[in-house]
Amino acid sequence: MKLNLTISILILPFFVFSQSKQNQKIDSLLSVWEDTSFHDTLRADAFQAFIHEKYFRTDLDSAKILSKEHLLFTKQSMNGKRILNSYLLNTMVSSQTGDYKSAIDYSYKALNDSLCQNEWKCQATFHNALGNIYTFMGEGQKALRQYNTAINFQISNNGDSSTIGFLYSNIGNIYQSIDKDSALYFFYKSLEIQTALNDQFRIAQVNWNIATAFSNNPHKQIQYYKESFEFFKKLNYKTYLSSLAHNIAIKYNELDDLQNAEKYSKICLQNALESNTSLEMLKANRINSFIHEKKGNFSKALSFYESAILIGDSLNRASNRKAMHESEIKYEYEKKLRADSLFGVEEQKIHQAKVDLHDAEIHASQTISNLVIVVLFLFVLFSVIIWYRLYKSQEKKELIKNQKQKVTEALTELETKKKEIEHKTLEILDSIHYAKYIQNSLLPENEELNKFFNKHVVFNLPKDIVGGDFYWFKSFGDQAIIIAADCTGHGVPGGFITMLGNLFIENSVSSGNKQPNKILKDLNRDIVTFLKQGEEDAIQDGMDISICLIDKKKRKILFSGARNGIYIVDEESVKSINGSITPVGGFYSRKEKFKEREYELQEVSIGSKEWVFMYTDGFYDQFGGDKGRSMGSKKFKEILNNAVKEEKIKASDFKNYFFNWMADYPQIDDVLLVGFKV
Repeated sequence: MKLNLTISILILPFFVFSQSKQNQKIDSLLSVWEDTSFHDTLRADAFQAFIHEKYFRTDLDSAKILSKEHLLFTKQSMNGKRILNSYLLNTMVSSQTGDYKSAIDYSYKALNDSLCQNEWKCQATFHNALGNIYTFMGEGQKALRQYNTAINFQISNNGDSSTIGFLYSNIGNIYQSIDKDSALYFFYKSLEIQTALNDQFRIAQVNWNIATAFSNNPHKQIQYYKESFEFFKKLNYKTYLSSLAHNIAIKYNELDDLQNAEKYSKICLQNALESNTSLEMLKANRINSFIHEKKGNFSKALSFYESAILIGDSLNRASNRKAMHESEIKYEYEKKLRADSLFGVEEQKIHQAKVDLHDAEIHASQTISNLVIVVLFLFVLFSVIIWYRLYKSQEKKELIKNQKQKVTEALTELETKKKEIEHKTLEILDSIHYAKYIQNSLLPENEELNKFFNKHVVFNLPKDIVGGDFYWFKSFGDQAIIIAADCTGHGVPGGFITMLGNLFIENSVSSGNKQPNKILKDLNRDIVTFLKQGEEDAIQDGMDISICLIDKKKRKILFSGARNGIYIVDEESVKSINGSITPVGGFYSRKEKFKEREYELQEVSIGSKEWVFMYTDGFYDQFGGDKGRSMGSKKFKEILNNAVKEEKIKASDFKNYFFNWMADYPQIDDVLLVGFKV
């Protein structure tokens, strides 16, 4: 599980250097910090970068000592932004070393700072940092509140997509131990954003998290772990490589593939040795001991086991070693500062003596001449002031007269422009309302649904005047096709995609009844072709969609979905039927073919008391409730189950459910829910 710990107030550049170039960079940063001729701001930035580059991933004890020195220096320089940077650096280092109390204190000091309170990005950064700290502490609910606060700042202020993406990933980490489906949902949302941004570093981190979520599928876990491993291998991140190789070895062992398990246990040990990280060495020796014991190499197994015991004992004595190491580093660091300080004091004394002597020699001769000059200057000054005031008084009268005329003309012009803008606004709104009329005219008639279904409900609530969600229905005797779709975006852009979706669906089934997976395939091909999505810089819009082919006589449904599923609900339970993760239209993977995608077809039997619900993500993504977080699939399924139990299945009932949850929070997306009984 990888948490997103980034310094986002001061942005430190990230490069991949060879070892020699990396050392040159670190030496350069240190030389800037030690050179007092540079401005304090530049020195503070260089010192922070030096701590991050040299110690953050290799020697956290040293990083903690030097981070405190950095905070003292920034407070002395009275630079508010650098103080906030230092609070964030100390927060990160303290949380990584397990000093959670200090990490929390630093975060709240920053949040209470007036400079941070007036900057939403700063507030979002430290709420995310608190979320990471509470996650380390195992306080899931507290962490979730902090992440939701951070993501609300980002969404309400149109924050950058990358930050929103890694916040979704952090929220997914919290759901790991609560609801695996919810965890995967947030991880895939994060992966979708990072893939669109082509942020390979973030993609590798999210893949790591996704692998952890597939705890019951070792093959799937190995696939995602390896994708992350290959990326961090390019960056030569030894600690990450050791941890990932350890996880891969464990999964191959679960599959009884000892050859690959031994291969990755060796890779784990090699990277742990090169990273010189005690915790990774402990894990590496344990997994190698276990693998060799399972293979019958008992002497090697014993050797690795003894090494693991020694490292474990060493970690238990870490507090004594840490205190000694801290004293040594602080002593050497302060000794150098004292030497520099003494040398500077002696030079200052000599210089000051020379200045005092020179001042004494010229002071007497200047006193009389200065007095005469001051008197003459005051006389001339008063004369000029009197003349200037008379001149300015007359000038101001003319200026006020001219300005009054200009203000009158400007107000007249503004009134004219205001009327023009109001007229154009009304024209635009009229056009959008007419577009809504056209969009609604494409939706199925309620009478058609009444004729086919025993009972049905449609709750359709666009975020704006026109929406990006739509539903489609067509019957063929005792069979019918019903579709619920969520197009990219909402408002006017989403509305355009719904029109295309309706057109392409009609084209696909124009020749008669067709299986849902084939309709999805046709729809994907038409969108990719029409929007030319195979070309560079093309619009990558698409849709999440679920399709049911219903047979009333057989009481069966053929279902296919693209990133959307359906729920089968009765008074006792809610059964989830998941669709394929492959989207319809839009970029998904460089390895796949855009136009020819395949979708899974599933057959489901429906009882006489069971309801089938088709949906888009706008309902359960909505923020609200007592804690201001998104509803999530668990709460959504609970609402559906209660609605069936209590027989409150009208559109008005679901509107009440939704608005009671949303409370005073703004609606964030279009909402569509379609339910029916056969």
